[in-house]
Amino acid sequence: MANIAADALYEVAYRSTWGAADGPIGHLVIRRLDDHEIVAEVPATSEEEARDLIDRAETQVRGDASAFESEWGIAGELVADPGPDVVRLGNLNEPARDRSTGVRVTEIDERFTIFPEIRDVFAADQQWLAQALHPLISVRLSAVEPGMHGVAHFLSPVDDELLLQRPPAGEHSDYMVENWLIFQTDHQGHFRYLGDPDALQLGDLSSVEYEQAQAELAGAKTRWERYGRLLWGDANDPAKPREGWGDDIAFIDQLGGEPGYGNWAGYPPPQALSLDTGDPVSPVLTTADGKPLLFIGATAGYPWRDAGADAILLFVEPESGLVALTFDWS
Repeated sequence: MANIAADALYEVAYRSTWGAADGPIGHLVIRRLDDHEIVAEVPATSEEEARDLIDRAETQVRGDASAFESEWGIAGELVADPGPDVVRLGNLNEPARDRSTGVRVTEIDERFTIFPEIRDVFAADQQWLAQALHPLISVRLSAVEPGMHGVAHFLSPVDDELLLQRPPAGEHSDYMVENWLIFQTDHQGHFRYLGDPDALQLGDLSSVEYEQAQAELAGAKTRWERYGRLLWGDANDPAKPREGWGDDIAFIDQLGGEPGYGNWAGYPPPQALSLDTGDPVSPVLTTADGKPLLFIGATAGYPWRDAGADAILLFVEPESGLVALTFDWS
């Protein structure tokens, strides 16, 4: 291990919980590159501490892997719980293969639309969904599979709790279950939610929380328009970048490839879908009748807003236009 660079094995990121009433303002998160599982998660109680954690981790990840693991307690007390019911099945005696990790998108071209218009994302009679699900970035399917037509959208839920409450038994069970959102897309790329629309009403979200989420998204859009980058927002003025927090932030952390395992795989999909965990490297999502869904990619819900999922995973079944969004949490 001494001759292996840490950045060949690990990646570092920062997950903000800015605005929380108490507790840390965020966490430094270290993931393995081969399966993107979190192996260390370190809280920060102030911006100064957060910057120090980020600076140290980004410097040390370019050094020796053994020293990096020792410094950050990897495989020690800082190892994070991978999440509920994450399983690794399959024949463990089979030779290991490398997971296809796609590409990191840091530049925008005609294949992507940042902060797409609501009218271009949701069906005409479901435009109100934008109150509960913020559109972040739209992706032409040809960016993942050349020659494929259509578009899909990364959406960030305003209220995480909406995703983590199971719907009433038997109610829209084909398309509605904890931590999954299922849509039908038309030939123009509009999403129609197939679950119970009442489940996405923001009845438990206070007006202050909702307005804060809206302001954070508006600030991120303003920063994009001013600087052409995805930047952390200043705590007092979301239209300004947060000083000292860098600008090497991906619009999409992983485009294409295979999703790999994470705690998202511990949430069984609704009955319209099936998740095959027989491969030890990456699960495969299919429709109930066996048609594979194309993995579009994954990206964090932050810093589009100050809080969000650690990964928003987007899948599409091109023939039927069925779309699945699921979420990874640390």
